[in-house]
Amino acid sequence: MFDHVRRQSGLRAAIEGRHLDAYFCPLSSDLEYLTGIPRSVPGYGATSFAHDWAAGALFTPEREPIVILPEFVATALLPDLRSTAVILREEDDPIRVITQAVGATPIHRLGFSQRTWAETLLKLQHAFNCRTVDGSQLVASLRMTKSPAELEIIRRACQLVDEVMGDVVKRIRVGVTELELLHEVQYQMQLRGSKAPSFETAVFSLGGGDGGRAPYTLSPEPLKDGCAVSFDFGAVLDGYCSDFGRTVFLGDPGSEARSIYDLVVAAQAAGLAAVRPGVAAATIDHEARAVIVDAGYGEMFHSRVGHSIGLDTHERPFIAPYDQTLLAPGMTFTIEPSVYWPDHTGARIEDIVVCDHTGGQKLNRYPADLLVI
Repeated sequence: MFDHVRRQSGLRAAIEGRHLDAYFCPLSSDLEYLTGIPRSVPGYGATSFAHDWAAGALFTPEREPIVILPEFVATALLPDLRSTAVILREEDDPIRVITQAVGATPIHRLGFSQRTWAETLLKLQHAFNCRTVDGSQLVASLRMTKSPAELEIIRRACQLVDEVMGDVVKRIRVGVTELELLHEVQYQMQLRGSKAPSFETAVFSLGGGDGGRAPYTLSPEPLKDGCAVSFDFGAVLDGYCSDFGRTVFLGDPGSEARSIYDLVVAAQAAGLAAVRPGVAAATIDHEARAVIVDAGYGEMFHSRVGHSIGLDTHERPFIAPYDQTLLAPGMTFTIEPSVYWPDHTGARIEDIVVCDHTGGQKLNRYPADLLVI
């Protein structure tokens, strides 16, 4: 499906441009992007195996990547790679095995990918007597613009969450709990083929006498008439993530809550209208944020306007005041303005947008119209 040879060629060019002798990439979204080696779905409690600090691949300018796997990982998780990878048995000296696999190639400057453990850096630095260099942006820059094949997967992941929201909204009523709705969201995503939630699913209510409760906290209490219920969830298809949000009102929200909701919709529209190639990511944040600030609710908007998305839920560039990265066709990112007024009301919407040659296009199709149950 993907041209991993082309992707690796892009990395090799970047390695040479940074004057690196080698580049280490752990089992991660970066390695999946470069080679197709899949990641495992993470769990809450950390698991560990002998020599797991070395799990990943070494890339050099001249040769195929050297994939290194602890024996358990190769046997239980990635058996298709067992015949081609360097396998570290529990009784092995991993440094000796790795240096033998590298051979006589001198490594003076070793770059490393994002989410590489400090233990890995220290041990590889010792093994090769080399200097380590932060190379996290090397693969990140390759991943910023999505190919047509990647965009099609993200589009399907957006369609999946649109369908989930359409189903779950039928279950919102006075007396149901946020926990019940959260479980329904996750069940419906899995039913439609999502590998896992792309991040921790959030269902939370504001208003209706919430006592000043903070957003993104799960309550066991039944929903009450007059509250606003916000959803923030995403699915994973073929390794790619979606990220989606809507707010639904239970009972008549009142005039101010309606105005705030309309304001958030207008803020997203302003951000979307500013999207075009060559515009800085910070400009999208500014245009969307200004709508909320000018209306007097700036102190109730606590986050950046959005973030890029792909193999990870949060990728660079960020749609934030400090990010001057210029947008280019193929970049995908969220626009997600919000206003949270604890003990009163709140509103938030979120969609994924792709920048193309003409501007920005929403990949989500679920309506943004105010919905009152």
